[in-house]
Amino acid sequence: MNSKAKKELKKYINSTQERIDKFLLIRDEIYEAYGLYKISNIDENDGVNKEIRNQRRILKNLNEIQELSDKLCIGEKIYITDDIYFEIDISSRDSSYMLCGKFYFDSRIVETELYEEYYSSYGKLNKMINDVLSSVLCMTMAEGYGIPTINFKNDIHKYEIEIFENILDILNKPDNWKVELLKETASNIISKILNNIEEYKV
Repeated sequence: MNSKAKKELKKYINSTQERIDKFLLIRDEIYEAYGLYKISNIDENDGVNKEIRNQRRILKNLNEIQELSDKLCIGEKIYITDDIYFEIDISSRDSSYMLCGKFYFDSRIVETELYEEYYSSYGKLNKMINDVLSSVLCMTMAEGYGIPTINFKNDIHKYEIEIFENILDILNKPDNWKVELLKETASNIISKILNNIEEYKV
């Protein structure tokens, strides 16, 4: 896990703890305002209590992933070609966090003919290559459900972590036939597009 990802993960943990503390304070104020009756009749679906439970689950998951962060190589780019890499990363979304693994073009792609003549959107090029290579990789792994996206609002399942571990095991062996297939697939698609570039308009 690189230093930037470690700092981000630590920031997420601190932010989640701050949210928990804030909701605990709000709950204390509600209890103080409504007295013992409110305390003895807590609705399990009460918004404040529900949010406290959600944030505690998120914090538990963040701490679990922090322990696995080096093993999962979070934030580290694993190149399969000079221009394409795979990365497992954590992103913030809707007061929660998501763990996902995707294929990306290196940012240098914006200097190439593929970007200039085929599709001038770095984000959409990344989506295209990820959709293709993720499907190929999952097929070689006989993984019918795809690469998991873990929402930290939910429990983390062992099989989801195992899928990431299997992916890293494959990609860290450059001579593996599965990596060779990924390289060939990416190269063939890009070559075909560039050989017929006149069909496309930016």
